[in-house]
Amino acid sequence: MATIEKNPAREVLNQAPPLEGYNVYESNVPLVEAVRREGAEAFEERIRTLGARAGTAESLERGRLANENPPTLRTHDRYGNRIDEVEFHPAWHELLELSVAAAVHALPWREPVPGAQAGRAAMMLAMSGVESGTGCPLSMTYAGVPALRVQPDLAAEWEPRLTSLEYDRRSIPASEKRGALMGMGMTERQGGSDVRSNTTVARPLNGGGPGSEYEITGHKWFFSAPMCDVFLVLAQADGGLSCFLLPRWTPDGERNGLHLQRLKDKLGNRSNASSEVEFDHAWAQLVGEEGRGVSTIIEMVNYTRLDCVLGSTGLMRTAAAQAAHHCAHRSAFGKPLIDQPLMRNVLADLCVESEAATLTAMRLARACDEGDPFKRLGLAVSKYWICKSAVWHVAEALECLGGNGYVELSGMPRLYREVPLNSIWEGSGNVNCLDGRVRARHPRRPHRPRGDRVPRPADRGVDGDRPAGVAARAPRGPGRGRRVRGHAAAWRPRASAGHAAGGPGLRADHRAPPAAPVVSTLTYEVDGRIARITLDRPERGNGITLEMPRELAEAVERADLDPGVHMIALSGKGKGFCGGYDLVASAERSMEGVSDTGAPEGSPLDPLVQLRNHDPARTWDPTIDYAMMSRNVRGFMSLFHANKPVVCKVHGFCVAGGTDMALCSDLLVIAEDARIGYPPARVWGVPTTALWAYRIGPERAKRLLFTGDLLTGREAHEWGLAIEAPPAAELDARFEARLHATQVLGTVFDGVARHTPEGYDFQQRAAEAGWREAVRERDEPFDG
Repeated sequence: MATIEKNPAREVLNQAPPLEGYNVYESNVPLVEAVRREGAEAFEERIRTLGARAGTAESLERGRLANENPPTLRTHDRYGNRIDEVEFHPAWHELLELSVAAAVHALPWREPVPGAQAGRAAMMLAMSGVESGTGCPLSMTYAGVPALRVQPDLAAEWEPRLTSLEYDRRSIPASEKRGALMGMGMTERQGGSDVRSNTTVARPLNGGGPGSEYEITGHKWFFSAPMCDVFLVLAQADGGLSCFLLPRWTPDGERNGLHLQRLKDKLGNRSNASSEVEFDHAWAQLVGEEGRGVSTIIEMVNYTRLDCVLGSTGLMRTAAAQAAHHCAHRSAFGKPLIDQPLMRNVLADLCVESEAATLTAMRLARACDEGDPFKRLGLAVSKYWICKSAVWHVAEALECLGGNGYVELSGMPRLYREVPLNSIWEGSGNVNCLDGRVRARHPRRPHRPRGDRVPRPADRGVDGDRPAGVAARAPRGPGRGRRVRGHAAAWRPRASAGHAAGGPGLRADHRAPPAAPVVSTLTYEVDGRIARITLDRPERGNGITLEMPRELAEAVERADLDPGVHMIALSGKGKGFCGGYDLVASAERSMEGVSDTGAPEGSPLDPLVQLRNHDPARTWDPTIDYAMMSRNVRGFMSLFHANKPVVCKVHGFCVAGGTDMALCSDLLVIAEDARIGYPPARVWGVPTTALWAYRIGPERAKRLLFTGDLLTGREAHEWGLAIEAPPAAELDARFEARLHATQVLGTVFDGVARHTPEGYDFQQRAAEAGWREAVRERDEPFDG
């Protein structure tokens, strides 16, 4: 019987199988180690579950289908009604549903615990290689929540929808949906990143102000994910560039005046709809203050930059994995490609760069978890370098597949088209370089790596150089030291005595940036044209110590001498603005903490001098007290004397000595439910009396100082306390006439009021029973 020979043209030999059916998290050893190192172990099981779903053939196929079937714009329905809707392939919705169910869009806000940012970052990395387009609405929703919290009433309404784990694709009012997503509209055709040149205008409908209704008319040149339920947009109000919350549907259930003009025909990111939009008297609400648009969205920018780093890192990991997988299954010149020395060097380079990006991205996520000031400079620098270097990284990985990598079915062309986006999104390279330059010149505070992040000797490998469990690198070969690698090495995270293994230091230059003054009670940073001074003793209610007024004056002087600073913003960290003088250091410890342990012996700042002067059995010398307290007053009054306008934000509580700083500011912005006043006035000193009288008049000042009452934020606004701001031309004259001559007397009388039997009884009771009990007993006769 004759045999039929096989046609060799129909045999498939020496081709790599598809890379699918694997756990993209578990197979990424650097990511697994980073999750544990950066404190996200509590979320590891959820990350592992998402990683398994991401690596299935079904998920990868959905990514292909979503990109090969891009969205379609439907401006009108069949009857001619304007609908402005975008249709997506079902695969897009399925992938978005997968990510929303895993809380990729909201994990840190749903579960604000240590490690949540790092856990969420790992989830983003797991999904980035599957389909990058869905990352846009996920990232904008994630980053938009902190910006929305600037306006608590709007956050209370929208945050439950934006953090829901249900993806609701229906085009209906958000109030009728199980979950919502947020988009953004910032840039315009004439300005791009220069958002201050925006021409879109906002007109108040009922007087204006935070949370109020406005009509917006204008356009946006890039309006991504236009099927989101609500958007943050920038527009010019009477007070300047402002941030607004603009929903797709108005509160009365009508389609908003948001008209999509066309979808962008983009290089990559094709599954995601990016549009041009026109606003035709669109209904919106103001987020924050008029003129504070950039400040309102600045934290949002930080988080979207983090996602740019994560997006590029995820693409680098996917590209490196595809290259290594292909080379492990394909042979050339007598052996598998992965065993060819030069190819091994190329793959090692790709893996090292991918691992470095992963370590950096996860370290930045931890910085966002901890509020580490490293994040401000680190995000700008990392966003610049990782997003830019990812382009050549993916190109190199594509080349590892040869001609196979150049055809669409390999998936590599999609990665290559996608990878430039993150360099452009949220500020292109030059913008990030300029931001990095500003951060380096005006750092918030020196970054001190955490000592517990350095691997202990017992954790190191046999060579003492590599932590146990970290895979050895491929040996260096003749092709290792190529030009592009040399550039990457200068930016690669490094572990050393000065830089923790879990906290990479980034070096863009051989010169170290100038160090900021070391401070202990507050932080200082420059944000564009605004110098931000933040009281930073939240564990003590931002209580005032002797160092705080001095450091405050130094910070104000620093802002005054900085030509790039046009305004000073003063605020407090934690639950409230400031609770006055540190009660442990003063009342409960008999004034020992109010003076300076490093002061010259016998001086008014000598603790022994102050202790003796506050001994009820001794004769009290008011000039000694004045010499000490006047220094504090001068520190507070540096705000009043500042060459730049000072705006103070009060939340929670602003009481006792904390009011000195608030009242010395030019403008006071206060939360409605905040409390402000001088409750100790009846028994423990008088405040900067002249300022109270100057701000609210003598009659109202007497009520507060005689009773110790607190005003709510609403009452402070009604009294004019929260909006008192004299014209710049009259500021010096009014201050000199009303305050200068009385300030010395006010400070002396402050000491006189404390040196009374009632005052000493109160101080002694506070030392015995604690401040809270002493206050309760003090207020008991008044039913306080």
